[in-house]
Amino acid sequence: MQSQQKDRNACILNTLSISELADACKREFDMVGESGAVSFDKASLALLRLATIRDSKQAWLALEYGFCQKLVLCLRQHPRFQEALRLQSEQEYITRAFAHFRQTTVSKQMEFASLSAALRCLAVCLNSVIFDMLRSAQQSTREPQQVFSSPAEIWRVLSQKLTEERERRLAYLLFQCGLKPTEIVERCAHEFRDLAEVQRLRINILDRLATISLR
Repeated sequence: MQSQQKDRNACILNTLSISELADACKREFDMVGESGAVSFDKASLALLRLATIRDSKQAWLALEYGFCQKLVLCLRQHPRFQEALRLQSEQEYITRAFAHFRQTTVSKQMEFASLSAALRCLAVCLNSVIFDMLRSAQQSTREPQQVFSSPAEIWRVLSQKLTEERERRLAYLLFQCGLKPTEIVERCAHEFRDLAEVQRLRINILDRLATISLR
């Protein structure tokens, strides 16, 4: 009986237009409490599949509208929000986070088990955008300690300084092979879990690189 009800619900969702799915999705977003738990998220998952698997522009617009309020709240609760706000507007962070989320999910054709899982992924993307922005600002004001003539030279120096094997491997792919983080995730899926892991390791490498001073 329960299985039959699920099948009927799936059939109903398949007949809804994107605008109707968006309305249902908005109601589901409103049901997500502070714990992030939600009991009814079928419309949201259907809309997410249209966005991430088919890369539907309409579906993405609907998702961005539904996610926006939650993402703004997440941004304002970030421990470095005030510092980040001195660099860019709220809207700029929101726009970049959605772009990061779209790039990550479409390239891997990600499917989410729940709305909460999708919101957590979006929060990771937002966090990455914030720290990239803060790091970029910090590096632009920091007196350069070393000028590298080429990516190959960066790799040569890092290969001597990095002791963690996964960081050494990622540095090789970034600077010796010239791959972008998204390309690394696509080509080396057996080595790195997802884009968030690659970005985290890349941040560690860039921090290490900023402290290197050749004599």
